[in-house]
Amino acid sequence: MLIKIKDQIIKDKKIIIASIIAGFVFTASVALITFMYSERIQGGIADSVLRFHVRASSDSFEDQLLKMEVKNAVLDSLYGGLPHAETREAAIAYVAKNIVKITEAAEEAISSRGLNYPVIAYMTTDFFPTMTYGDITLPPGFYDTLRIDIGEGLGENWWCVMFPPLCYVDLSVAELPQNERDALRHVLTSSEYEVISGSIDDITVRFRVVEWWQNRRSGDSGSTVAVRD
Repeated sequence: MLIKIKDQIIKDKKIIIASIIAGFVFTASVALITFMYSERIQGGIADSVLRFHVRASSDSFEDQLLKMEVKNAVLDSLYGGLPHAETREAAIAYVAKNIVKITEAAEEAISSRGLNYPVIAYMTTDFFPTMTYGDITLPPGFYDTLRIDIGEGLGENWWCVMFPPLCYVDLSVAELPQNERDALRHVLTSSEYEVISGSIDDITVRFRVVEWWQNRRSGDSGSTVAVRD
């Protein structure tokens, strides 16, 4: 009798251990699939777009107003050529070629207000949160960006998508204009575009998977996060 009880206990332990291992393997598999899917979708989008990020010197009313004037001045200085770029690489090359022009436009906007803040314009990589343009939503994640730091660069910041040129789009619209949608389709894969446009019933779930993983990744990295005010 005691032997049978002992054998049953051993059998139960094996079942419990097997269940724990199976649960661990399942959880690890789901995590791996989530990671791979999120990195593929967000990475593909990040490899196809260029962001624009302006950091104000402080949160004072004057510095925040100056930030917007610098943003407008820089976009105006690029408007003649940037919207005509056919690829992300061409957009980056155009920005790099005009970095002095960009800096001068920012400096002129600052000096026009009688201020003498130092300003630098450079390419870097920042983490951006979820952003919606009409009915198009870009997932959070790390993106290459043209960043402009005004003064100490500690205030609320402004950002947009420089390529395709969504910085020139009115964000209050309910739907992104067709030509901007076509520009996104041109640079993204069909899967990537489906995720950001929500054009399929289960896309919301797919987008949330990407969003959740990228936000978690940001929290683990301690990276600079762009915040649009």
